[in-house]
Amino acid sequence: MFEKVADATTSKEAWGILQNSLQGVDKVKKVKLQTLRADFEALKMKESECISDYVSKVKVVVNQLRRYGEDIEDVRVVEKIIRTLTPKFDFVVCAIEESKDLDSMMVEQLEGSLQAHEEKIKRRKEVSLEQLLKTQASFKDYGGKTSYRGNGQGRGRGGH
Repeated sequence: MFEKVADATTSKEAWGILQNSLQGVDKVKKVKLQTLRADFEALKMKESECISDYVSKVKVVVNQLRRYGEDIEDVRVVEKIIRTLTPKFDFVVCAIEESKDLDSMMVEQLEGSLQAHEEKIKRRKEVSLEQLLKTQASFKDYGGKTSYRGNGQGRGRGGH
């Protein structure tokens, strides 16, 4: 700041220089806030994204908004996350909305509930994949045929 007013000869001139430079800072701040607000509104979870990555992405934008002076409450962040999750979380979101007070819920609490649900989904997929692989392996042991039709055995036309 001193370098900006070092050449000023009167206090009025120094004040004018500081006022002009700070107005520029305010304009830049307003533009940055507008950009961050747009970023916040555009956030949406991707199908391939995990809960922790998505919540972290939301928190980064929220923290930047707060640094620039935006008053953004946790309830707004919680609602944003709930609104923008992928459809695989619909059931748990419904349960959270019905059983918990969203106005008092913290982002970390929501993240924990969603991560627990995500783990259950992963486990089910792993179990299903494991069962599928076992079924395929036992089928191959049976003879490796992919279809029972047309192998010339069994009932049907042909009068065997």
